[in-house]
Amino acid sequence: MDNKQTALVLSVLILCIMALFLLKSSGVFSAVQVKKGQIQPPESNTPADYNREDSGIGIMISSEPVINIGIPEDLSVSGVKEAVLTGAGQPKPAAQKPEKNIQESPAYVNKSGFQPFYVYNEAGKKDNHFYPSGLMGNISSLSINQTLNKGVKSGKTCIKVSYNASVGGIAWAGLYWTEPANNWGGKPGFNLTGAERVSFWARGENGGEIINNFIIGGIQGQAFEDSDSRSIGPVELSKEWKQYFISLEEADLKNIIGGFCFTVTKNDNPEGAVFYLDNIVYE
Repeated sequence: MDNKQTALVLSVLILCIMALFLLKSSGVFSAVQVKKGQIQPPESNTPADYNREDSGIGIMISSEPVINIGIPEDLSVSGVKEAVLTGAGQPKPAAQKPEKNIQESPAYVNKSGFQPFYVYNEAGKKDNHFYPSGLMGNISSLSINQTLNKGVKSGKTCIKVSYNASVGGIAWAGLYWTEPANNWGGKPGFNLTGAERVSFWARGENGGEIINNFIIGGIQGQAFEDSDSRSIGPVELSKEWKQYFISLEEADLKNIIGGFCFTVTKNDNPEGAVFYLDNIVYE
């Protein structure tokens, strides 16, 4: 190859690199990676139906039965698979019957004899179940700390969630606690037949934070999909701890993979949101 040919090849390579740089900076390349067989997120940038093509989405927090090791608050995208949802449309809260005079009840008595089954009791407790492995939407906008040891509702630890709405990309984010970790229906979950409700405590950093949905179940599209789904939302949090309930009346709970989930949107929280969770339990 003579000098002219070499110069021509180098010129072409430089032009290609410049073109790729311009495409990336103009936003043509989405920040969300789309895997083979998956569909781009809806243009509305809202949480879509929870159907997925790949059961390996998410992050592994722990391979041990004790799940609450915690995600650092400076969670980065590095090494984390980005979750892309299929389908379109805003998730609709499941039909709920009015919660008539449900009081705070740490010693709730289940009529069927079902014993409390914790998603989160306290960091490091062996009675915790499900793994916080199902990051969704704009995952780089979420920071989760499951070992916060101040401002707790009870015990020594609670969960702190920070949503940074200024991070570019999809305008919503969410997290599923799944069984086992990273399970989007490829493996069975827990049989929680007999549970009558899910109770949990939540508060906002400043009050006024809006959670699009709190959800149990709803993972579908593969061999061992959730047998049912229930949700409440939108929920506007106060600055003080408050107990919330998801009724499981008449729910089919023989296979629950998605033990607990929340979704937040930029539209509801344009300045972002910081909120706290504690004592998430099936009763």
